[in-house]
Amino acid sequence: MLISELTARVIMETGRPDLENLIESIAVSAIKQLHSTAKFLRDMVEETIAVPTPSPIVRLTLPPRFREFKDVAIVDSYGKPIATCEASSPSAFLGQVNKMPLRPSYYMSGNTYTVMSNRELLPILYLYVTYFQHPALENAGQSTWLLEQYPEVVVNYCNFKVHSKVGNDARSNESWKLYREGLETILIDQPAA
Repeated sequence: MLISELTARVIMETGRPDLENLIESIAVSAIKQLHSTAKFLRDMVEETIAVPTPSPIVRLTLPPRFREFKDVAIVDSYGKPIATCEASSPSAFLGQVNKMPLRPSYYMSGNTYTVMSNRELLPILYLYVTYFQHPALENAGQSTWLLEQYPEVVVNYCNFKVHSKVGNDARSNESWKLYREGLETILIDQPAA
């Protein structure tokens, strides 16, 4: 099911063609929310990155549609792990120019992430990252594996939001109940990290 088909179906089921733009926006939001309910393996990306300028401190741009890291590791040119990096905060990196951390670590700031090795691992040549990403939903002609496999769950969530918006509490509650039941099915069916 495409986003445009989902929008048309919710318009039909709610009887609200006057809310088409809102319904499409709700549909996109619902799909993103569903993908974010768990760390689904189907949303996970693994990547080995050759660092453009090897250094003990590496700053890189986050991947498109990035949601969250699972793992960040310093690896050799064959992908063999050298050290796993721990999540940290930017403040932990302040004043670290002459004092390297005991363990390799990373932090995110804006649309970048910074990795710092420790004294024994200078410089960083390659990184192995595993992360979860949001689905590509730039236009109404797109779909996702969740929307294809569980369209009723997304339809029920959208119906819940529209009925809530227009004050139809009975239909809103019914749609919410169906959505929650469908969500349980997804969480049971789909492997998560």
